[in-house]
Amino acid sequence: MSEFRGAPAGPLCVYFHGCPGAPAECAWFDDAAREAGVRLIGIDRNAVAPGAAGGAYFDALAAEVERLAAGAPVRLMGFSLGAFVAVQVAIRLRTPVAVIDLVSPAGPLDSGDVLDSMAGGAVFRLAMRSPALFRAVTWAQGVAVGLAPSAVLRGLFASVRGAEAERAARPDFQAALARFLTWAYGPARAGYIRDIAAYVRPWAADLQRVSASVRIWQGEDDGWAPPALAASLAAGLRETPDVTLFSGLGHYSTLFEAAPIALRRAPGG
Repeated sequence: MSEFRGAPAGPLCVYFHGCPGAPAECAWFDDAAREAGVRLIGIDRNAVAPGAAGGAYFDALAAEVERLAAGAPVRLMGFSLGAFVAVQVAIRLRTPVAVIDLVSPAGPLDSGDVLDSMAGGAVFRLAMRSPALFRAVTWAQGVAVGLAPSAVLRGLFASVRGAEAERAARPDFQAALARFLTWAYGPARAGYIRDIAAYVRPWAADLQRVSASVRIWQGEDDGWAPPALAASLAAGLRETPDVTLFSGLGHYSTLFEAAPIALRRAPGG
């Protein structure tokens, strides 16, 4: 279900989680959102227009954001593959977009060259080449998460180091991520598959339709969404985005560093 955090009467910021991920990630930034006076909402994308795919799905997601915004300007924040979702929503919104914050963004895979250098690249390649096999593998991943979530987590973070390894070793982070993985590969599996199927199709041209200001937050040691992905995303936008690079940070460590800063920093700041 959707997650509501931060200041109930503040300006709206809609958070789009990655894949796998969950709307409940917003809980990590409840304090920061309250301090910033921002109403932070993570939409349960799995529940939005379950029978729709592609453009129809993103149209429905944009309509849900417009309903929540009630005509007021909205901020969008996308983490990892959620950055792609944020872009697709932004280009469909009729309500004003104050700013788009893209954290550890999964940029377009149109060239395909980056897949060999990114963790999870094999999953994206499989989704491109064999959707049916990708669905089967996703089911198997769900079984593995259900049986041994700790082992799955150790595998996901086996190659990380520095700040990312420190984050991965925290019991509270492990417990939360285990819950999110169980949700993503279980009740939200259809939404997870739908998001990845949309992401692996060519979409670089859509970046030219983004009219709102964009801020990109990227860890230089990110192996899941390498800096090359953020660079290709930035290069495809009409307007030059504000880019902040974090030395020594990886995928989630960048999220925990950047999201509170982005929430506190006013649009245009």
